Amino acid sequence: ALDALELGYDVMVIRDACRAINLKPDDEKGAVEEMEKKGAKIVLAKEVL
Repeated sequence: ALDALELGYDVMVIRDACRAINLKPDDEKGAVEEMEKKGAKIVLAKEVL
């Protein structure tokens, strides 16, 4: 998602359809926050189905 954002794509992350690896506690939270901060739209599956 971050690479796509850097290339200028509109990015939508379906939050309940993906999972983080969590090498450290809170990696998932940090990743979602970073994607949102950089312009990704964070949504739930029910919002796009």
